[in-house]
Amino acid sequence: MRSEMQLIFQNPYLSLFPHMSIGANISEPFLVNKKDIGKLTSKELTDKVLDLMKLVGVPTEYYNAYPHELSGGQQQRAGIARALALNPKMIICDEPVSSLDVSIQAQILNLLQELQKKRGLSYLFIAHNLAVVEHICKRVAVMYLGKIVECADTKDLYTSPMHPYTQALLKAVPVISSGENTEFHVIEGEIPSPLNPPKGCRFGTRCEKVMEKCYEIEPEYKEISKGHFVACHLMDQKTGE
Repeated sequence: MRSEMQLIFQNPYLSLFPHMSIGANISEPFLVNKKDIGKLTSKELTDKVLDLMKLVGVPTEYYNAYPHELSGGQQQRAGIARALALNPKMIICDEPVSSLDVSIQAQILNLLQELQKKRGLSYLFIAHNLAVVEHICKRVAVMYLGKIVECADTKDLYTSPMHPYTQALLKAVPVISSGENTEFHVIEGEIPSPLNPPKGCRFGTRCEKVMEKCYEIEPEYKEISKGHFVACHLMDQKTGE
């Protein structure tokens, strides 16, 4: 499974071996997995790495350069090349653009989408930026303290959020308006410890719509409409349960 599932890390600089060249960094998956893919000659390995660098937009003259000699965007592109080396079926993207400038974020996101179309990739995209999630994801799962509280197709979730936490997250996104006053919503209360979560609903201590049973009974994760799952006691009222 390891060769079919790869990871793009949050910090592009720390995810690359600093004492190894960019070429050596991208070569690493081939060397680690040589039992599965077969041993490559030196020329075959170099050619594969150069092809990957071209694919993700890293100039091939950086083959012998070290990570600190590249910009943040170029470092992340090298990390993406390394993740693509073994032709994986799935890539986990762990906050892949959060440490980059906004203009570079857009370039990396566009690159990920292009690669997805070319290679038929599936992404598990982890992020806090709701605009980025809406742009790149087809389906979204919202988590709170380690539990999925809502999951739906992107359009459905952004236009018709059902869980109070999802609703609060979307209201908390700053909106640039044309001179009009826009209310900035803040989720009140302290975040409980993930090591010692509250009884019942984990969001109950901060929820504006909390009910008595929310403090005692953990809500069931259930399908409210086709493909739209929610874990909230408020949904029991809508379904008549």
